[in-house]
Amino acid sequence: MKHHLVSSLLVFFLFFSVCLAGWAKPEGKKEELGCFTCKTVVKKLEAQFENQPRTEEAIRKAVKDICAVDTFRDVPEYSPPFTVGECRSLLSEKGYAEDLIELLLEGGKARKRFCFDVTKACGKKSSRLDL
Repeated sequence: MKHHLVSSLLVFFLFFSVCLAGWAKPEGKKEELGCFTCKTVVKKLEAQFENQPRTEEAIRKAVKDICAVDTFRDVPEYSPPFTVGECRSLLSEKGYAEDLIELLLEGGKARKRFCFDVTKACGKKSSRLDL
């Protein structure tokens, strides 16, 4: 009985370790994760309104719903738990949702303005080329 319990615990911890290793956030990449998440969020929101009117109601709903796992599922650079957490931090905890809504209503280069100028999620070392 003891042997079975020890074996079960060992299997559990090995499985848990493998899962965590697969979802681990790269060390020293905090700024890069924040910038990447910011640009991804704005890019996906801009694409969503590319061929439809940018009404305040529609943009508010889209911004409210953007920090979901599905938003980041097709983006292999970072694991969704980290991008979702970073997204929620940026828009909810740090309170930048209203700024993003205003920029999306204005149109133009929201990614550059939001990620570099408003939130400062992207620093001087971050690439502006993909904006």
